[in-house]
Amino acid sequence: MFHSFRQKLSSPNTLTVMVLFFAHWLILLNDGVYYDGILVQSWRNLHPFSFLNQWFWDVGKPLLSLIYFPVLYFSNWIFISKLVNFICLFFTSYLIRRILEHSKLFSPRDALAISLLALSYSGIQMAAEMAALQYYLLFPVYLFGFFLYQISFDKYKSAKLRLQIAGGVVCFAGFFTSSLLPLHYFFTALLAYELKLKRNWNFTRLIFELKYVLVLPVVFWITRGVLFPPNEIYKKYYFIDLNWQSIKDGYLSLINLPVMGEFLNSLSPYSSAFISVLSIVALTLLFYFLQDSSESSEKSKLSPFLILLSGIIVLLLGSFPYIAIRQYFDQFGWSTKNNVLVGTGMGLLLFGIIGLITLPKPLSKYRYSLMATFVVLFSLNANKNFVDLQLGSIKHNAFISEASKNSSFQSGSLFELKDEFYIPRLPNLYYSHNIAYVFYLATNDLKRNGKILEKDETPKFVDPQEAHKIISGHAPILATPDVNVKGRQYYINIKRRDNRPESNIVYEYFKLKFLSPERLEKFYSNLMDIHIREILPTGLSIIENSGRNTTNN
Repeated sequence: MFHSFRQKLSSPNTLTVMVLFFAHWLILLNDGVYYDGILVQSWRNLHPFSFLNQWFWDVGKPLLSLIYFPVLYFSNWIFISKLVNFICLFFTSYLIRRILEHSKLFSPRDALAISLLALSYSGIQMAAEMAALQYYLLFPVYLFGFFLYQISFDKYKSAKLRLQIAGGVVCFAGFFTSSLLPLHYFFTALLAYELKLKRNWNFTRLIFELKYVLVLPVVFWITRGVLFPPNEIYKKYYFIDLNWQSIKDGYLSLINLPVMGEFLNSLSPYSSAFISVLSIVALTLLFYFLQDSSESSEKSKLSPFLILLSGIIVLLLGSFPYIAIRQYFDQFGWSTKNNVLVGTGMGLLLFGIIGLITLPKPLSKYRYSLMATFVVLFSLNANKNFVDLQLGSIKHNAFISEASKNSSFQSGSLFELKDEFYIPRLPNLYYSHNIAYVFYLATNDLKRNGKILEKDETPKFVDPQEAHKIISGHAPILATPDVNVKGRQYYINIKRRDNRPESNIVYEYFKLKFLSPERLEKFYSNLMDIHIREILPTGLSIIENSGRNTTNN
């Protein structure tokens, strides 16, 4: 009976769900809206859906309407978007495992191990961000399409053709995440190698059999350019601007931040006794069940070195579309959306490295225990990222709460905001293109706009004739025409007041939210200080309003 129970728990799908919850469970508690999600929220709440649909056409991605509209239809759309991202994480891991498994180049247990490493590694950290839905959804959509194409070669004639057509259509939809275009050729090469080993086809036969899948990215690129061209404002996101220096800078940012930066973060020590005990329990369970995850002693046909090389190729191909348009990589924040394929690349890369380390026979028995250790470390690191992400949501709520009670804020029209509320893993929560809606949440009208000051930038009075640059945004869809350009101008400085560890603040927030919501206002007041000073043509006013009451101090 116990053996049967163990077999059920050690099934690949069960292990995937275990790691999914251990690494990403905080997504389901997160209640924040961030970055471009603030824009989506504003368009949903203030405009008809046709407004948002027009924006999707403007950026050349009309398919996004089919992704976002069903989610935005629900009143609890914020939670629904996070739930969809959470489910997509499972299917991404599941489909990676199935594709590797079906190729027969990887043993079932090795395919599972790689998929778990990819699932737990924090490459893209925006699973709690509504606007990142497209990145989390389109990757498994593409993988499903490719899997259909892959299994079509096990069928005959009409069944094979139907699967290939279906797979091509689904892959086509997934290509709206640009990084999948070059990555497609990695999976195609994997499929070609699989067919060569299974069917012993020569190069000419392989090209003939794979002709449709080979031209699919090219057809998509041409089709999108003809049918869905971006407007003038967004063309820069499709303009390829490459030279050796930009390639070097792009790949260095990839190596230094989402690859090495996150890997080293995962190795940082944990001071909490609870976390230490939890880690030991998780590691023991994962290793115990992983050892029994495959009754077969089958080994991967690819050597550890080739698996390592595969990981490097995935990282290079998946990052190239962003480097080509000079959008580089980051370790934290909204820019990690560009890291959508880093987890997959790191899963292959790290498993290859572990395989090389444990190649000597005396060390081979430690291969899966070492792999399980990294899965647990990556999962804990993902939890730390989600804690900081939740603190960003709390900060957002606190700013709105405190600003709504401030008389100077209520009387102003143009604002220059310096955010010095530092959150280690969540930089730059506000941008000049989303701040107008943040002000709206505090005042319930769109008569305020502003800009975000950089770290070393000082506030200065904006001539009313130049104020149109602020209120028009960088696109007509972001304009706030109701702002009085001749109105009062204020400098806002946000500073963190509560210096407890981030996890303690988040824990208290959830405790109050669910048990004592009436105490949240006081909690927000103790969390941050808001200093407001009027910007005059002659400089900053000497009168300051901290925002802690409704009269100037």
